[in-house]
Amino acid sequence: MKKRYCYGSHLWRASVCILLAATPAGFLSSLSLLPSGVYAQSPATPGITLDVRNMSVPAVLQEIRKQAGLRFIYDLEELKKLPPVSMRVKNASLDDVLNKILGNAPLSWSMEGGVLMIRRRVFTPEAPQQPAQQQFTVHGTVTDENRQPLEKVTIQDLKARIGVFTDEKGNFEIATSADATLQISYIGMEPQVIPVKGRNALRIALAAKNNTKEVVVTGMFTRKRESFTGAAASFTGGELKTVGNQNILQSLKTLDPSFRIVENNVKGANPNALPSIEVRGKSSLISVQTQTGTDANQPLFILDGFETTLQVVNDLDMNRVAAITVLKDAASTALYGARAANGVVVIETLKPRPGAMRVSYTYDFRVEAPDLTSYNMMNAAEKLEYERLAGRYIANKSSVVLFDAQNTLDELYAKRLAAVRRGVNTYWLSEPLRTGITNGHALYAEGGDNQMRYGVGLNYKDLDGVMKGSGRNTWGANVDLQYRKGKFNISNKLYLNGYRADESPYGSFSDWVKVLPYFKKTQDDGTISPYLDIYITSQNQRDTAGNPLYNATLNSYNYTKEQAISNNLQLIYDINTDMRITGGVNITGGNTTTTAFLSPSNTAFIGKTAESRGTYDYTNERTFGYNSNLMFSYGKLISNMHQLNLNARGEIREDDYNLTSFKATGFPVGAVGNPAFAYGYEKDGIPGYSKTTKRSVAALATASYMFDRRLLLDASWRIDGSTSFGTNNKYSPFWSAGIGYNLHNDIMFKQYRWINLLKIRANIGLTGNQNFQNLSSETIYAINAANNQFGQGYNVSSLGNPNLKWQNSLAVDIGADMAFLQNRISLTVDYYKKNTDPLIAMITTPSSTGISAYPFNIGYQHTKGVDWNFKVTPIFNAKKNIYLVLGFTGRYQESIYGGFNNMLEKQNELARTSNSLQRFRDGNSPDAIWAVRSAGIDPGTGAEVFIKKNGTQTFDYDASDEVVVGNLQPKMEGVLSANLRVSAFSFGANIRYTYGGDAFNSALYDRIENISTRKVAEENLDKRALYERWKQPGDVAQFKAINNFSTVKMTSRYVQRNNYLSGESINVSYELLNKPWMRHAGLSVLRFSGYTNDVFRLATIKSERGTEYPFSNSYSFSVRATF
Repeated sequence: MKKRYCYGSHLWRASVCILLAATPAGFLSSLSLLPSGVYAQSPATPGITLDVRNMSVPAVLQEIRKQAGLRFIYDLEELKKLPPVSMRVKNASLDDVLNKILGNAPLSWSMEGGVLMIRRRVFTPEAPQQPAQQQFTVHGTVTDENRQPLEKVTIQDLKARIGVFTDEKGNFEIATSADATLQISYIGMEPQVIPVKGRNALRIALAAKNNTKEVVVTGMFTRKRESFTGAAASFTGGELKTVGNQNILQSLKTLDPSFRIVENNVKGANPNALPSIEVRGKSSLISVQTQTGTDANQPLFILDGFETTLQVVNDLDMNRVAAITVLKDAASTALYGARAANGVVVIETLKPRPGAMRVSYTYDFRVEAPDLTSYNMMNAAEKLEYERLAGRYIANKSSVVLFDAQNTLDELYAKRLAAVRRGVNTYWLSEPLRTGITNGHALYAEGGDNQMRYGVGLNYKDLDGVMKGSGRNTWGANVDLQYRKGKFNISNKLYLNGYRADESPYGSFSDWVKVLPYFKKTQDDGTISPYLDIYITSQNQRDTAGNPLYNATLNSYNYTKEQAISNNLQLIYDINTDMRITGGVNITGGNTTTTAFLSPSNTAFIGKTAESRGTYDYTNERTFGYNSNLMFSYGKLISNMHQLNLNARGEIREDDYNLTSFKATGFPVGAVGNPAFAYGYEKDGIPGYSKTTKRSVAALATASYMFDRRLLLDASWRIDGSTSFGTNNKYSPFWSAGIGYNLHNDIMFKQYRWINLLKIRANIGLTGNQNFQNLSSETIYAINAANNQFGQGYNVSSLGNPNLKWQNSLAVDIGADMAFLQNRISLTVDYYKKNTDPLIAMITTPSSTGISAYPFNIGYQHTKGVDWNFKVTPIFNAKKNIYLVLGFTGRYQESIYGGFNNMLEKQNELARTSNSLQRFRDGNSPDAIWAVRSAGIDPGTGAEVFIKKNGTQTFDYDASDEVVVGNLQPKMEGVLSANLRVSAFSFGANIRYTYGGDAFNSALYDRIENISTRKVAEENLDKRALYERWKQPGDVAQFKAINNFSTVKMTSRYVQRNNYLSGESINVSYELLNKPWMRHAGLSVLRFSGYTNDVFRLATIKSERGTEYPFSNSYSFSVRATF
């Protein structure tokens, strides 16, 4: 029996409470006979004057009690479930006020002897207004999602305005009409509106309301969003699946403008390539990524309260995800201190729900088609004509003395011309490609009671990539247990997962793009030869054209296998209603093996000795780690005005990493990749081995205060210790402070009923970046394998910096959250600034030092930007369940370097030599594109004209004239969305836009120009190399002369504006509930969904996309059944 609270004199309170305790059923039964809203009000009772905004119902009743001098009896727990009240009345009657407060709730009130009693309402059907023959009885059952009956659910006829309640078995019966519309509502559940349509029996399942939008999950604790001063975006698992069923990262980039996946133009749609992710830009030098082998700009991922890897998140089954929260600013991320400078992504998986065992099954199917629309390669006739114009078949004068070279070239040209005229025109781009098919299965069973709950899940996905032989098979199993007893709450989550990732035996896609189209795939007898052609060059040398199709038929392979286990144990002890202790332990382990074998028959080994033909690469990585934490929490609401929350937490962590590798070379023909048959190790190579242990410890304290649901204050302080930085700087403090104000709860704005939310907030804080190996702080020695007269020695392989400082970021965020017209219009906007100082760079050192690079603190990076999320609902019809929501998200961002003082000029020189477009220079952006400016092609000579720094023009290229000619960072990027729901049907479209960014067009650089004589003879090229290059004096052309084989470095001619629109996601779905045939099949919910992802792209730049692995267009289907 629920505890009841009685207000009034001590004698009355004691008498009534004794009566309630003695005969609750009889007393409440007698109360239920009284009509709703009937009471005897004393003439002396004054009018009620109220001006409240979002105040709880118990608090409003307390104010009424003070003004009216009445005593109340009610169930406090029931009233707490009611939504907050906002109203403004002056000298109103008590009846009017109570009607406004309780009129829409399943409650009634009556007054006897100055005591106002509030109880559950029982509807009494009104007298029939229609002839008796037009009415009939509808009966049914209402349950929750677990098919457990719900008592006291309100069943209301929206036309006749009559209603009833369900009984303890969830059954109801209501006299209504055949065309009636019933509304089913229950506190804490999503309401439903159901047309009767002549049906006499209904079975209704109500879903629990999702409060994801009302709270912020930090991974350590949960905060009410109304009291939070940070910038955070939350999304449910259902929202993620409305975008697509590929993985949660691809869906998240569509939903949140701050979460950006950097397009990988090399790896394309390779299912085994991990994405590069940024949250509000970069915070580290890009060079650090290549030195440490980790992505120093990657956000922190938290899975069910503990840190996890990008690989685990990328492979995580979407059907297991309950909600995701992206923490973006210092107020929200400073909780994680040294790991939070790049943002934090918090993932919550589904928790088991009580009730009879409930089984859900999801099947996901996806078809991927390779996207080759960006390729513009020559056909056989065009390529042969290009070779002729470029002088490919004109003998070198110096070779005439050796033999009749021109005759040889004439014969070669005639041979190929004859093949073209016979119709030989091979489209090699399609040979390594296929239509990729993905099949995914997910099964989850849950159940239990309020004390013990369980959940068991299995998932498997078989993904075939669009390149033949490539694919990824992932599997997983999880067991979730929850136990609640008194003040204790124990939960344990066990994860088992693994994958096998196969790379295509067809090699790099770029090899197929280069193959000449006038070669046939097979010999006349249908066999596949290692060579497409064997011929004599103009230099009297034998040359061959290898057949990539032959290599694909060999027994080469390249795959990676992983098995991992993770166990999360959490214990919660509620000391009392205000204090709680939470402890957790996470243990993880994994084993990853990569094996690659290249057959000795591969054409890459032509001309090599037998001892060097064929390679076998083996790498094994083993990981083990633990993470434990303990937290004390205190929360108190004082006088219904002051909300105080305090947390103190400590944590320790250790991660061990072991690597073993070797490379064997030389295999006999026909070898199947057994390393026992290898002739030996790679020349001058030895097996590799490394072991790394990384430890950290941290302490955290947080405090938050909210006054009258208006003024908000947040503060946090944390200290981290780590072995990743200098031994003289093992510890670093981190902190944050935030302030906010709920203007919609202020008396100045309460009069504007159309304002539902108006919140302003600001915060500042210091966070860090710990995505660096601890080798940067320690000097590492290696044994010198060479002996001398003094014996064996040691070499310094890596010089540590004991004074290396932490790379920390000071961040500021100013934001606002708004909602108007019953939340029909909403806007969240944030302005942010981040200063990372100092940065960490690997400084190249002279060879005389014996080491190649040295970790060093240098310079800083300033980043600022704006991101926003705007939504409007022009159509909202709850009765017919029709909604249309339009969305507009976006971001603007810019960054600059400073403090380098020319100390990175060596890195700039290396970048220039390797044709990199990036430079590290003060006052310039990390995304700036550096090149020498070009004035175009001289019509008279066909040569390029360069612009020097002083503005003069010259034909001579000078690297010292390079300046900023573009920026990879777009000025604006985001998503335009439209989501329509009509009853059980849903449609959504998400179109990505990018404006103001630039890109280096590699196709212009190496498939149209900078083409050597060897490339002319051996590689296919872009059509523009034939049709748009300068051919004769007077031509106004974009590209140099067709017979100009000179090679220059980067110029502004190859940099183009990269504006585009892409169909990121288009989806449709249909949901079936409570159909008669479903009940016979044991189904409660059946949902069908269809998706298309990246189905089109409209761009201002015409460049090859997916050079090693092509991009793809995907079409998906998903069905989810709940039993």
